[in-house]
Amino acid sequence: MKNTLGHRATIGILVPGRNTTVQPESDDMRPVGVTNHVARMINIGVPPGAGADFKIGQYALDMEGAIDAVKLAGVDIILLGHSHDSFEGGLKGGTAFEKKLSDFAGMPVLVPSLAYVAAVKAMGLKRVSILTPYLTADDDLVKSFFESAGCAVVKMKALQYDTGHAIAQTPADVIRTSLAALDGPEVDAILQVGTNLPTARISNEAEFWLNKPVLSVNVVDYWHTLRTLGIDDKVDGFGTLLRDY
Repeated sequence: MKNTLGHRATIGILVPGRNTTVQPESDDMRPVGVTNHVARMINIGVPPGAGADFKIGQYALDMEGAIDAVKLAGVDIILLGHSHDSFEGGLKGGTAFEKKLSDFAGMPVLVPSLAYVAAVKAMGLKRVSILTPYLTADDDLVKSFFESAGCAVVKMKALQYDTGHAIAQTPADVIRTSLAALDGPEVDAILQVGTNLPTARISNEAEFWLNKPVLSVNVVDYWHTLRTLGIDDKVDGFGTLLRDY
């Protein structure tokens, strides 16, 4: 039996504990008959006994605990509302990461990096600029991923935040100015990563004055989840991807 409200699909969403952007942006994009169900991933940090060379990426958040929690809602699919770790190791690493989470869940868990691969392929994008909220060192991770996926990264801009709360507090004018700075005649599209950066609606606005696609990670993630479920509703207000593809 399907839920009365989620009679078309029920989507589980994993978000970091400090993330306050994924949930409201995802709810804004929700078609009628689809419901979203959020589980928060607590920060577990570095495990006891880890050496100095331990890589915290993909281990800092209790993803498995959140998967167990959101599955209690009987969801049809799960999306990871946390992009940073999904870029680690390039396309090969992102694919392995998605498989690891899906195998644990016993159902599809979609990660943002591979959602972006699907989006740039669907739109035929080759040369991109990227906005991130991260520190500069983290941008290298993102750049390497997109290059491994076949995109030329023309420009990057890092907003240099070191906490999730600071990312969510970014003023809209800062996002607008940053997107404009990433434009150029050689750029096919501007991409934004970092799920706590509130860019979903601004991306739609920016497409009008940049006259090219502007993709926000939460829009890309939700678009990919809907299309994976076979839901092809075209939702306006969040840019070309969700409206036309």
